[in-house]
Amino acid sequence: MPEHETVTVGAVVVAYNSDDLLAGCVTSIAQDPQVTSIVVVDNSSSPAARAVVEGLDLPDGLVTYVDPGANLGFARGCNLGAATAGPVTHFAFVNPDVRLTRPLSDLARSASSSGSAVTAGLLVSPTTGVASNTRALASWRHEFAKAIVGSRAYVGSSVQPAQETAPIDVGQVDGALLVIAAQTFERLNGFDERFELYYEDVDLCARAHAVGRVTAIPQAWGDHVGGASSASASTTSYCLSRISRIRYFRKAYGSSGFTRLRLVCLGVTEFLARSVTRQGEGQRTRRTSLAQQRAELRSPGSVRLLG
Repeated sequence: MPEHETVTVGAVVVAYNSDDLLAGCVTSIAQDPQVTSIVVVDNSSSPAARAVVEGLDLPDGLVTYVDPGANLGFARGCNLGAATAGPVTHFAFVNPDVRLTRPLSDLARSASSSGSAVTAGLLVSPTTGVASNTRALASWRHEFAKAIVGSRAYVGSSVQPAQETAPIDVGQVDGALLVIAAQTFERLNGFDERFELYYEDVDLCARAHAVGRVTAIPQAWGDHVGGASSASASTTSYCLSRISRIRYFRKAYGSSGFTRLRLVCLGVTEFLARSVTRQGEGQRTRRTSLAQQRAELRSPGSVRLLG
């Protein structure tokens, strides 16, 4: 981006039962004077969340609270927020459990100068100091490994904070912090709303690779508590992630019988591995999820868990 061009950022925060974290998140975003619009889409329609947003001591008109009247999920919430943000050069999608320590506009400038379709800074866990918001793009190999050992399957591909400031090419960045030029977002038709929750960021990054780079700057850009919006609905979240996984791989690899067989094997492998190791979601949740996966494989798009 030429130096004389002004960067303006529209920040979108899709919240769900995260009232206690919203103030810190929105206030940290607002410290950047080139953020001209902050839209909070409250999927929980919480009076407490509205009160938090409307009670912030920020310039008039900077923050907009949107109550969609239903739980739209992440993809639809992000698209609604982007449509509400007004004319900006870049969109930034930020989770409510993130507190930024650096300006979003710096990420926007980096994206423009590096030819990045999508970029992010690193989000660090306040308890472990580890960043986990970048990883390899989802693949059969990684997902079968994840079915057995959990999220550790992607740990080796995560960028960690370093001295370098140049953007690094990555497979994907999390929707917890994702910056994209408004023109690119429109060109990609935004997030795919067939993903109710999870894998919508994976899918966006997969499509972004076709039009530019997907990068991360190897510096801490904020703290990330992680899981705040889904903690109160863990069973639903568990099931949603497995349905979205099916939709992602069908979209990426087609709906052939071989793809279907792989997805069946993936679901069963995960069910057995997590049952043997007695993972915290419990056997009832695993059985429910497996039944929903079978229904989705029989009739694509038929399983809806939100709204």
